[in-house]
Amino acid sequence: MAFHDLINAAADRLQLGGGVDAKAQALDVQFQDDYPVRIEHHDSRGQISLAGAIGFYPPQSQQAPLFETLLQAHLYGLLTDGCAFSVDADASRILLFKTLPLDGLDADGLVRALGDFRLVQQTWRKAYADGKLTAQDASAPAGAAPALSAAINLA
Repeated sequence: MAFHDLINAAADRLQLGGGVDAKAQALDVQFQDDYPVRIEHHDSRGQISLAGAIGFYPPQSQQAPLFETLLQAHLYGLLTDGCAFSVDADASRILLFKTLPLDGLDADGLVRALGDFRLVQQTWRKAYADGKLTAQDASAPAGAAPALSAAINLA
């Protein structure tokens, strides 16, 4: 299925209204709860990506604990449902993204993937907003990763 056809069919299922033309390579979807997700087509790779912000860089003193926690969360993708973290250094933003093969992906699959992605994004945004990704426990040994609450458990 062509990217624009996939996006238009998924938009119909989500009752988003409007659509994209055949030249569209990306779409920013703004949800009511203010968690935008960018859907982008990578034609040369036959993939699409879902991406959304988690938060902004914290003060310098909190950056090492934050990035250590995010790297540890990548372990086998268990705490990210297969998503990965990235940064937009120009905007000082921390991003979550996931790539999906376009081949074999239908509108229902994209809607499911988008829903799953938004759940992971919301979980990590909340953990970031609650300070769970940058807080250091005074009783923890130096270099220990901050404890992740059960809210991070995606099982």
